[in-house]
Amino acid sequence: MSAKIALAGYMGSGKSTAAKILAEAGAQIIDADLEAKILMQSDSEIKKKISSAFGESVFREGAIAFDRLGSRAFRYLEEIRKLNSIVHPPLLERLCELLKGTCGTVVLDAALIPLWKIESWFNQRIWISASFSTRLRRLILKPGALSESEVMSRMKMQEKLFQTPPEGFWRHVLNEGSIETLRSDLLAGINLNG
Repeated sequence: MSAKIALAGYMGSGKSTAAKILAEAGAQIIDADLEAKILMQSDSEIKKKISSAFGESVFREGAIAFDRLGSRAFRYLEEIRKLNSIVHPPLLERLCELLKGTCGTVVLDAALIPLWKIESWFNQRIWISASFSTRLRRLILKPGALSESEVMSRMKMQEKLFQTPPEGFWRHVLNEGSIETLRSDLLAGINLNG
């Protein structure tokens, strides 16, 4: 039996690191952020709707400039919800196709799984968590990071979009220490065979 695993967590939690650990353990990873960017650049209807909603200034030489779009969309909660309403329906269709078309153990790496309410797609659900201060520190230390105030604003906005999912139905893995600790805690409670 193959496992379908949901992997989510707020920005800066270490979700991408957890995905790499699961990939090293043999899981196939579907990166929702990457799939969203591919879809947004390749789908003319999405580009048209983004242009209408946010203006031509979010494009650079005919392609969506994600830095510009992010600056516009993350100003207000209504703006990010507007962007989500354009991108999420076709993205969810794409992710569903990818999950159905994958044999073996597959992990959907997507912060927004609780927002999308697609938990029923999976037989295992993992929420990677870390304190606000730990997540902030990680995010501002990233190469090319936004300013501390911009990062804090985006973090708070994400937390307004959806709440931490309940323990029990989701397995919570705290990521406050080393990668080795995360690896041990993550793999100790996971079944990569379903």
